[in-house]
Amino acid sequence: LNVYVRGPLDGKVGWSLWTLTSKPYSEAYVSLTFAPTKWMEVSSGVGLETAGNPFRMGHSLWVGKGRWSFLTIHEHGTDGKSDYWYRYLGTFQVSKTVTVGVNSTRFLGTGPYVEKKFGKVSLWGTYAIGDNRGVAGVRFNF
Repeated sequence: LNVYVRGPLDGKVGWSLWTLTSKPYSEAYVSLTFAPTKWMEVSSGVGLETAGNPFRMGHSLWVGKGRWSFLTIHEHGTDGKSDYWYRYLGTFQVSKTVTVGVNSTRFLGTGPYVEKKFGKVSLWGTYAIGDNRGVAGVRFNF
């Protein structure tokens, strides 16, 4: 289960909270966000995890214009290269309800991404071509 919430602080500065909870692993971050323009947001935060040394840091950049967007997320702890994680997601909104793109995630691989919206609910999936595995999910937007 993943939860992401965000809100404003002052002008272009805001906050966000991210949690991931699963049976083998959990993590939580609190971050400051900065949106210098309507088409760009950067964030950096600190958090805790249940594996290894509990301290983690996370950083992200989102840019979007029109129907195009790009998100990059990088997380790392104090255990070095083994606990480094990233995600790159570039998308194009084909219609109001369909988005396609390319996703690359450490420990999963790189491949196509698709998302279908049904009101406030989205179904999404990505498939790592070279690694022959994928991930699917449901997103609830409030």
